[in-house]
Amino acid sequence: MLTEVFDLEDPNAVCSVSPQYFHHSLRFATSGLLSERELVICGGYKGGSETDECWTLGSTAEFATLDNPRTDTASIVLDAGQTLWITGGHSFGSTLRTTEMVSASGIVSSGPNLPEQREDHCLVKINVTTAMLIGGSDSGGSGGEISTKTWFYHIRSGQWRNGPELSTGRIIQSCGLLNDKGNGHRIVVVTGGWRAFYQTTGSTELLDLDSDGPLQWDVGPSLPQAVDRAPSVVAKGGTSFIVVGGLSSSSYHTDNLQELQCQNGDCTWTVLDQSLNVPRCCGVAVMVPNSMVTCQESNPSKSILIQLARVHIHFFSPRPFDGRQKIQ
Repeated sequence: MLTEVFDLEDPNAVCSVSPQYFHHSLRFATSGLLSERELVICGGYKGGSETDECWTLGSTAEFATLDNPRTDTASIVLDAGQTLWITGGHSFGSTLRTTEMVSASGIVSSGPNLPEQREDHCLVKINVTTAMLIGGSDSGGSGGEISTKTWFYHIRSGQWRNGPELSTGRIIQSCGLLNDKGNGHRIVVVTGGWRAFYQTTGSTELLDLDSDGPLQWDVGPSLPQAVDRAPSVVAKGGTSFIVVGGLSSSSYHTDNLQELQCQNGDCTWTVLDQSLNVPRCCGVAVMVPNSMVTCQESNPSKSILIQLARVHIHFFSPRPFDGRQKIQ
């Protein structure tokens, strides 16, 4: 599948990525950038069933094999870019509590169990010591819980602790860590997805990790277009949270790039001028270095969106995110 590349700051820039092709058709997979050069894509649906395969962009050789085929997972990159931590998901009728670690050399090992079985959740890396698991379901299908629960995970000690509950339980949502451009506060963003009765929502909740008060979710501005199953990234030095495509409330694939930015606690959504060439959902989004991208533009260090065509997998390329390393 041929890739297409968008400059997040210049909609007229013409860009390409090397390598150009992803050789497999997947959906509901997960992915991360390892060693600042390998785009690793794991799990998801391939040929109508869950897969245990991991692949890299441009390669026809399997990079790694998971212990369990799994889809509808969530992942983050740990160990200074050396490990992809894949959590929970769905496997042949079962919702998983197990997790797996995929190293930059393709070695797979067991990770810590989740506090509860989870699929269709999201995972946010707060800093080098802390991650946050948000929402999801304890069971697939119409009988599963749509959870308001969140947990903090201490990466070094391996301990989970309860986080503040969401106001709205949700699954297949978008989430990430945003830096306020004014006061520098770190804000966990959760938006979109399905709420009760499996209805697509455009609502947004914000958790200010640096607030003087108790940790609690606040209502944020609604998405310009409500979507679910939309990948997201944080770009522009951590100050831009972008939701890419997704499924609308009428189950249409969308092509919008919706950007959230905050200034001294005032947060606003904007629909970017850039849009996907092919409306789509159900992919992943990853930050990659500019060394992998060539653009015909005056400033080659701008933020880039890279998207695989047709396979429902998306990639972003900006400058590295230099977030604050405060322990929460």
